[in-house]
Amino acid sequence: MTTPQEKEKRKQKLNQVLEALQDTTPREYHAILNTAARKRPWRPRRTGWANVLDQALHASYGALLLLPVLLFHSYLGAAIMGLLAGGIREVEQFFNQDLRIRMFWDRMLDTSAFVAGALVIFSLSHL
Repeated sequence: MTTPQEKEKRKQKLNQVLEALQDTTPREYHAILNTAARKRPWRPRRTGWANVLDQALHASYGALLLLPVLLFHSYLGAAIMGLLAGGIREVEQFFNQDLRIRMFWDRMLDTSAFVAGALVIFSLSHL
């Protein structure tokens, strides 16, 4: 639990960082924040019911990913599976890894790579 003093200290540090980065371009700003985040990676430890929920979601995602291929055993099903896999990955990254930075076109490119990969694998499986 965070105390009011810790919140205030965190707010002061945030203001210091924002002041130090105020003269940077948006590209430099995000590059600096991403570099800093990579140098000190941190993820909360999952325990108890949070871990059970996390594993249940993994199982649900697995079923959700396979469903399009089972229903549409075609290139369309493979493309939908790739879209779901890429979308799930990008949403997870947005919320957990990269400071919730909005990079729409980069995320679309990554998701498209998942679609292309799923289509290639589907094509190779039918040779």
